[in-house]
Amino acid sequence: IAGERDGKALAEADIKGTTFRFAGDKVVGATKDGTEFLAADFTLDDSKTPVVIVMKLTAGTDKGKELKGLVERTGDTIRIIYAGPGAEAPTEFKTKQNQAMYTLKADAK
Repeated sequence: IAGERDGKALAEADIKGTTFRFAGDKVVGATKDGTEFLAADFTLDDSKTPVVIVMKLTAGTDKGKELKGLVERTGDTIRIIYAGPGAEAPTEFKTKQNQAMYTLKADAK
């Protein structure tokens, strides 16, 4: 429902229809036309607030590299923020250079 990259809000047209599918320990991010932009295995550290997520890319040019970030769920709203490979891990839900954040609505499926 919303996105931000490198400290700037993304246009609604650019994020409308974007999906993140979490299944087991895998996550796939795709654009509205189904093009995958993120495929990774992930681990969560829920001893921290917000929860720390580490995603190890399983496809693409950065395969094998890690994306570090934060994830938070409030009701049916999920926020996820992560840094690109080698970039500074986020410490809050506000992007800096080479970071992306998405605010998502959970689907009960």
